[in-house]
Amino acid sequence: MRTKNWQVPRRRRRDSLFVPDSGTGDRKPLHARLNPFTAILEAARGFLAGDPTNVAFAFTVSAALVFVLAIWAVFGLRRAEKAG
Repeated sequence: MRTKNWQVPRRRRRDSLFVPDSGTGDRKPLHARLNPFTAILEAARGFLAGDPTNVAFAFTVSAALVFVLAIWAVFGLRRAEKAG
């Protein structure tokens, strides 16, 4: 890959997105284990494969994210209205 001197070539690791957790072994990084969207993607992948896994946890994470983002939006709008 040819780059200009100000560009930094990046190597992206997308294999953990397309490979189930059992196929990655110990290579799954910490941020992927702590990311709430990982649980949602794994549940969606399980539905597509016909083997639903961690569905209750994914729905719980989704509901929590919707709740937190709704609260954040309401308080953000109130703060914006006060600011003028």
